[in-house]
Amino acid sequence: MSEKSVKSPRTRRAAAIAGCLAIALGGIAWTGCGSSDDESTQSSIEESFNNAADEASTGVEKGVEEAKEGLKSSEEEAKKSLEKAKDEAQKGLEKGKEEAKKGVEEVEDLKDQYTP
Repeated sequence: MSEKSVKSPRTRRAAAIAGCLAIALGGIAWTGCGSSDDESTQSSIEESFNNAADEASTGVEKGVEEAKEGLKSSEEEAKKSLEKAKDEAQKGLEKGKEEAKKGVEEVEDLKDQYTP
């Protein structure tokens, strides 16, 4: 798995969260412009800020869960790859032993043929 593919979803997720926060903060600032009723403006700002904070928190929680799932699947894939490599190495070792045994037998046969 390349480094770029690991960082790419995280980067996109972080950019989306930052965008949501920027929009929420822009909305908060906008609600404060041109209002004559300071008390309702302040409560509107607080409500908008709380909503933005809740959304950001939810986004972060989802991001953490997705990252955990990604790590679990990566770990499982790594274990499978390791097992496969181990099996292939074992097969190669066994094949090498067989070839070596055949070579020794051929040398013994040649030795018997040419030794008086």
